[in-house]
Amino acid sequence: MNLLQKIKSTQPGWFTPENQKFFGDISYSAVTIGGKPYLIGETYGWSDMFGRPKIIQFYAKGVDPVTFVLDGLVQPEGGGSQFFPSREAVIEYLEFINAVSHGN
Repeated sequence: MNLLQKIKSTQPGWFTPENQKFFGDISYSAVTIGGKPYLIGETYGWSDMFGRPKIIQFYAKGVDPVTFVLDGLVQPEGGGSQFFPSREAVIEYLEFINAVSHGN
C-alpha cells in the first residue's frame, strides 16, 4: 500500500466525492520529506469568491507518520496564504522548512 492509499484508508470521509466537491479539491498526492509524510492537494479552494477568477492552487497537510491521520494545513511562518501556485512550490517550501528544522 503506498502512502496516499494509507492516508485515504485512515480517513475515508475526507476523500469522498461530496467532500472533494465542497472544498473544490481536484486531486491529491503524497510525499515524504525529511522522514515526514505530507498530503498535497490540488484545489480551486474557493478561489472564485467575491468575484475573483477561479484558479488552481495547492496546499499541504502534515500526516502523522504512525497513524497516517492528517494534521493541520502547512502555513508559512509569519502569516501568508496556505495556498501555493504549484505542486513544485509546495515541495520546495516543505524541503525548506525541513532543512531549517534540522539546522541546515
